[in-house]
Amino acid sequence: ENEVIFSSSGTTGDVKLMVFNGENLVNQICCSLDMPKETKDIMYPKQYGKIKILAMIPFHHIFGFVAVFLWYTFYGKTLVFPSSNAPSEIQSICQKAGVSHVYSVPLFWDSLALAIERKAALAGPEKQALLDKMIGYYTGKITKEEAGLAGTLVARDTVQKSLLGNKIRYCISGGGYLSGKTLTIINGIGYPLY
Repeated sequence: ENEVIFSSSGTTGDVKLMVFNGENLVNQICCSLDMPKETKDIMYPKQYGKIKILAMIPFHHIFGFVAVFLWYTFYGKTLVFPSSNAPSEIQSICQKAGVSHVYSVPLFWDSLALAIERKAALAGPEKQALLDKMIGYYTGKITKEEAGLAGTLVARDTVQKSLLGNKIRYCISGGGYLSGKTLTIINGIGYPLY
């Protein structure tokens, strides 16, 4: 009764099953006790806003169970459950619920980055240039003056509202390799992805 089996997703190789016991899981929480003191991104005081984490990663996976379920329920934060993992549902629930934290696998972030690129390309060269400047500004490659309109909060909020909303404060990609291009695009629209 003191053991649970978790499954890896097989992202980086063969699917693996791992057995954890109560002591292992309690230690996961104990190791996170200083998290609110150490980082104001992952866990922050109430005066900075409500923490609402998207509960998308399956809880049969250790990453989803610990980093999403255990940490955030231990600290009394809100878990937001989408009705499905369809991209339109993820986008909709993030916007409607005001999700602040998104932890997912590289496939999700790669798909989001690709959608951003496609949308900008279809909107024409002016919109593409604005996106390029925004990415340059939020990744520290150009100054606010060089970015112009693309470096304003209005521009950033407009782009974010059309994606996952503008309440996102912290994102993690885990479980496999994330391309530098994807990381640049997601951080470049103002979503802090680690």
